[in-house]
Amino acid sequence: MSYKQMKWLILLIPTFTVGLWEFIRHTPPMLSHVSMTTGNWLTAVIVLGVTILFVRKLFNRMEDLQKKLEEERAKKVMLEEREKIARQLHDGVAQSIFLLGVKMNQWEANEPHLIEHETYQKMRKTVQHMHEDVRQSIFNLRNPSTVHPSPWIESLQQLVSDIQQETGQSIRFQWDIPEEQLTSQEKIELYACVKEALMNIRKHAQADQVSIIAQSLEDGWVCTVEDNGVGFQEEDLSESQGYGMEIMQDRARKMGWQVGWQRQDNHTKVMIRKGLKTGESTVPHFNR
Repeated sequence: MSYKQMKWLILLIPTFTVGLWEFIRHTPPMLSHVSMTTGNWLTAVIVLGVTILFVRKLFNRMEDLQKKLEEERAKKVMLEEREKIARQLHDGVAQSIFLLGVKMNQWEANEPHLIEHETYQKMRKTVQHMHEDVRQSIFNLRNPSTVHPSPWIESLQQLVSDIQQETGQSIRFQWDIPEEQLTSQEKIELYACVKEALMNIRKHAQADQVSIIAQSLEDGWVCTVEDNGVGFQEEDLSESQGYGMEIMQDRARKMGWQVGWQRQDNHTKVMIRKGLKTGESTVPHFNR
């Protein structure tokens, strides 16, 4: 039923109810049994009853439609703003970083000794990472994280498949958390955290083997993303690859999860856990 149809019904139902009642009460049998005062009181009661039974339901449906319209408007405004920011990033910051990279390539071509210059190569790598991060930010702005209409686990499997094709990495995927155990918001945030971990591995780890293992626990769940790459040092957390870790920490903190990193046996593990009890230390170096 359309919004316009509901408005007309709200206007017409009480009118027809009163008209029908007035017609019935003025028929000869009713005139001899119902006085004018009683009839007036019955009119009010009948209108109230019809309003409660029918008109109130229409009002509730109108309110639901109004809320949906407001949500759609807010979503449209948000998407337009995200597109505006993405366009500004593309036309401004991304282009500037790209031109900086081109100039550095030209500089290196004119000064061959820079190939062996450690500081210059670090600067060049940082510029490359900045460009990749800005491009990823533009993509995220134009494609906000949502729960896919298909089963959520399929969106994770598709992410893994895409990264395998792009990087050639061997990725082991074992997911044992039932989908119904996660709320819609948890699905969005956990998907984003796993994706951020995989992006960091792609950009920084130089790994050829990755595993994603998720397990359901009595008091929650734990998700581990592990790779056999070069790992990181403590000072790395203040440089470019620390941004992805900070993003994951912010997302986890918002959801009440714990996230931490562990380097062991030439493997790096990123662990995201829901339900870690106070004082529990099952994961060494787990950041809270």
